[in-house]
Amino acid sequence: MKLLPIFIICLFIPTFANADVCCEVLQERLNGIDAKHTIRADLTDRMTALIKIELDRRLLSMNEFRDQLNDQAQTFARMSEMMLLFEKIESKIDSISERISRNEKALNEKTGSKQWQDYILVVLIGLMVVIISSYIKDKITKNSPGISPQ
Repeated sequence: MKLLPIFIICLFIPTFANADVCCEVLQERLNGIDAKHTIRADLTDRMTALIKIELDRRLLSMNEFRDQLNDQAQTFARMSEMMLLFEKIESKIDSISERISRNEKALNEKTGSKQWQDYILVVLIGLMVVIISSYIKDKITKNSPGISPQ
């Protein structure tokens, strides 16, 4: 766009000297534009290289983070393993609760029979006391003729 007015001026001035000057001016402008584009291309290449380095660094840190997550995930128990453990624990709990209920039932039976045993024992001891006291009473009355029972 900036070269267009100079190019138009060079076309309308037919002198040979002006044509050389116009060509030189155009060549200088083209060289300046070429230099600017070369600098811009170099800057773009440098920025691209810097961005690539930064991106590689970020990707490397992301890969390290992923590796850490994978290492951590290796330490976690899998769902299938946990389900097997839960099933084993449930079966053990069931067997223990069965044992507890059987023991409670046996204890209740023993407690009930123990109460009957205690009752029978008290009755037997009472009977023995009555029998022994009546035997002693009979012995005392037979051995002492002057004493009479009331």
